[in-house]
Amino acid sequence: MQDIILVVVIIVLSILYIFKKNDKKDVKQQEFIEKEKEFIIMNSDYGYGGRIKEIRKQFPKLDDIVYLDHTSSTLYSSKQMENIQNELNSRIYCNPHSQNPLGIHTRDQIEYIREMILSLFNAPYREYSVVFTSGCTDSLKKVGEYFPWTPTQSTFYYAVESHNSLLGIREYACENQCQFKAIPNLYFKASSNQFTEICDIISESSNTEDQSYNLFAFPAQCNYNGSKYPLELIKRLKSKFKNLKILLDVAALVGTSPLDLTEYRPDFVALSFYKMFGYPTGLGALIIKNDCIGLLKKSYFGGGTVNASLAQERFHVPRDNPIQNLEDGTQSFLNIVSLKWGLEILKDLTMPSIQSHTFSLIRYLYRELSDLCHSNGAPLCQIYTDNHYQSSQGQGATLNLNLLKSDGMIIGFNEVEKIASLNGIFFRTGCFCNPGACHGYLELTKQDVLQQLQDGHVCWDDKDIIDGKPTGSIRLSLGYMSDFSDCWRLVEFLKCHFINDQKNQLLMETKEVMERSTDGEMDSDEITLDEVYVYPVKSCGGFRVTSQWEIVESGLKYDREWTIIDTSGNYLNQKKLPILAQISTVLSVETNQLILSVSEMEPLVIPLDYYPISNSDKIQVCGDKVDGLLYGISDCKVIGADCSQWLYKFTGKTCFLVRKSPTYHRVSRLTSMNTSKSGQQPPAANAGTDSSSSALQSHDTISFANESPFLLISDDSVKDLKERVRHLNPHSLDKWNWISKHSFRANFIVSSHNHKAYQEDNWDLFTIGKSLVFKCIGDCNRCKMICINQKMGIEEKEPLATLSSYRRNKGKIIFGQHLQLISNSSGSDRIFITVPSKINVLSFNNRS
Repeated sequence: MQDIILVVVIIVLSILYIFKKNDKKDVKQQEFIEKEKEFIIMNSDYGYGGRIKEIRKQFPKLDDIVYLDHTSSTLYSSKQMENIQNELNSRIYCNPHSQNPLGIHTRDQIEYIREMILSLFNAPYREYSVVFTSGCTDSLKKVGEYFPWTPTQSTFYYAVESHNSLLGIREYACENQCQFKAIPNLYFKASSNQFTEICDIISESSNTEDQSYNLFAFPAQCNYNGSKYPLELIKRLKSKFKNLKILLDVAALVGTSPLDLTEYRPDFVALSFYKMFGYPTGLGALIIKNDCIGLLKKSYFGGGTVNASLAQERFHVPRDNPIQNLEDGTQSFLNIVSLKWGLEILKDLTMPSIQSHTFSLIRYLYRELSDLCHSNGAPLCQIYTDNHYQSSQGQGATLNLNLLKSDGMIIGFNEVEKIASLNGIFFRTGCFCNPGACHGYLELTKQDVLQQLQDGHVCWDDKDIIDGKPTGSIRLSLGYMSDFSDCWRLVEFLKCHFINDQKNQLLMETKEVMERSTDGEMDSDEITLDEVYVYPVKSCGGFRVTSQWEIVESGLKYDREWTIIDTSGNYLNQKKLPILAQISTVLSVETNQLILSVSEMEPLVIPLDYYPISNSDKIQVCGDKVDGLLYGISDCKVIGADCSQWLYKFTGKTCFLVRKSPTYHRVSRLTSMNTSKSGQQPPAANAGTDSSSSALQSHDTISFANESPFLLISDDSVKDLKERVRHLNPHSLDKWNWISKHSFRANFIVSSHNHKAYQEDNWDLFTIGKSLVFKCIGDCNRCKMICINQKMGIEEKEPLATLSSYRRNKGKIIFGQHLQLISNSSGSDRIFITVPSKINVLSFNNRS
């Protein structure tokens, strides 16, 4: 009877909790509706005259996510793709160089698309031509490569805050023994603005009397923060310098702002179409002023660019049409034909309306983010801009920022991006291939950049803060289909996850959890090592130890000693290939075999005492290069199995099984740091060592593991996390049953009779059994790996989303402890760990 009452009470409490959550959602939804109405009233330029909701229906995926990375690549609409598919299904398009009716029709369509492009940009009649390229970068490259540089005479001028693709032209200038001049951003934006400083720089460095040509390049809009450049500069420079040619990079501009080639007439214009309407990718244009085409010096000729050529001597006659001379080979004709439907969208909405719509949103976002403050009044956002978002003439639909803690310290962009993506919000982080703007706004000197490079930071990595200085920032950018909900959800997300308000329940909960179990000594007899797992193949299933297992220099014997790599030599994990979770492993000491198994396939059996001889390679693992031995054809004959074929049959991907070389000893950075802090001399990182080296004696080596020889989690902590996942997802309680201790792929799983979650965070030294002393050397930083459903081999959003709401520390989402074996008092040369064993905590850490 008591059990029935207990069940009823639990059901009632669960229902009440769900109602409470629904009430909160209803309040939030009502708040959103009211704010949206208020915004629409205050911004008459928003929404294309009420059409925005219909437009959004063409982007059904945006119902679930917030996409704020349109400067990188905007989105294609469902109607656009439907029209493209219908177009390609209803007609046959073929190589435009063919002279049959189909080829002629294709060629006519390409010419029609050229006219559509020129019309969109209001190009004056017969003054410009369109050259199709593979993208804006290719367009810029062509100008640099074909420009008529005069050695020691020509000069390349460019805006400091330009994209790398534009900066790269500098190499062509230098290759031709020409000089270059970087123009500071301030000279473009001077309030005067007669561009006197720019004109002075050009006058001082160029000879106006000679016939050599100079090139002046700048972006119409900065891709870093959306600041627009004054195009009046083009008129000023062309009227003053007759041999100065103007190259305009409009890639960041034309997705949300108009470009008028009748009003402003640069000589070269570079752009990419996927930044304008999402599809197709790999296609751009170089728009050239017709009187400049003859200046370009092109050496190479390809298919379709000549009237005649000879194979046995140097002779060819270029096409009469100069545009055809610049498009080597067959054009990407299907992609070019597809442009029509994207261009039709922009034509229908009109570029001025798109500009007004997106600017109303970015201005709202700027004002809202500027007002966000911590409880002590300190601002949450540091916005990098040279204006105040007052006019669409000076600012595009982009905003760049970093988040600040309440003490003014920057929050790493990697932490922000990780938590945002877990909440369905996607944006770009880093330097955005614009070193001039990035280093300028972040106040990074050349020495800072070189030091960050020396410390291992390169573009696209996750090193967001080095020595207290940021390596990049966060960029938010809008597209023509963005709406108020996108901006609203971002602001609410930042309020919820990053404002340091004492009333914020999540932060109070975090503090409570992080300080739990520190009020006194624990009864160490209540803590038990319940389970031990070895993961012989990285990212495959674990093998449970039933009694005891040997510990070797690199951790548990055979742990992460094998890995799977792709054809490029990069190791594959469950984030890249979730199905790997379904490969189970067995280590049979009796038969001396590693056995890999999946359902409905014969197992793959590998001798433990055999090392491959077919091939060796350097395997990239967490920034380290590890010597690996690849199972090749000759090895298959020895072991009687084709490892690669077995993996291909299961995964559908060409990949290879690799074993770590027994002669190579990889040093764990975590254990080295711990050894260094304790005053011991750390071994040289990743140095090959013999069995008597200090690395082996101090158990500093690892195989293919990410960071440390051992990883520990608490079953009590797993249960606490799982309960929180259920609370935050009340409508899908059964969906998360798969989350378990196995999701975290730990070697040691412990529990306590008092069921205290997260008490392992505070351990420093502890014993397992009577002879083994371990040290906690760091929190385990979690990623989306724990979101892989280990039973089904698919990726979910939990438990990382919930974990991020209360287990963040120093930019990491933490769960579990990395360990190092400190000493063994068994008196035996061989070390074994027994399960189950009692754990005795000897000391607590002071890590915060």
